[in-house]
Amino acid sequence: MPWRRASAVYWLIRGNGDVLVVPAKFLAAVEGAAARPSSEQFTVGHAAIRHTAVPMEQYLPDLVVGL
Repeated sequence: MPWRRASAVYWLIRGNGDVLVVPAKFLAAVEGAAARPSSEQFTVGHAAIRHTAVPMEQYLPDLVVGL
């Protein structure tokens, strides 16, 4: 379970090539809120992650600094 680590993230690649970074714990919460049996995969819409996802350009400096 990748979301057990505080630093686990998923990289979401948009159609235009931009990369967004979303914490794995947040995606696990979105999956749990779906109220259906857990499966191997699920789809997340942009509306569900738009306030949590950060661009790669913002994430990498934060990672290096340790935020």
